[in-house]
Amino acid sequence: MKRIFIFVITILIPMMTLAQKPVWLTIGDSNGTGSEAWPAQLQRVMPSVQIINHSIPGNTIGFDNLGRKDLNTLRNIHRYLEESEKEINGREPQHILILLGTN
Repeated sequence: MKRIFIFVITILIPMMTLAQKPVWLTIGDSNGTGSEAWPAQLQRVMPSVQIINHSIPGNTIGFDNLGRKDLNTLRNIHRYLEESEKEINGREPQHILILLGTN
């Protein structure tokens, strides 16, 4: 009986810790994409936070860049939130960081 109890505890503790990890949603342009971009660097200095990155090259804050609706953050903010909530099992991000560069 002790072995089963110890096994269950060793599985549940990491799962509980992961479930309680704060989530930050990042939205940006090409400066936020890639392994050396600011969301990746933020993740490295804050390993206790889960970063969900929705950076897209050419993204803007309020107009359809190049005539593309998918590059307009205001048009897509609800989609970003819905996708993030699905990824984190219905939870909401604690913080939303929007950093758009020169677009």
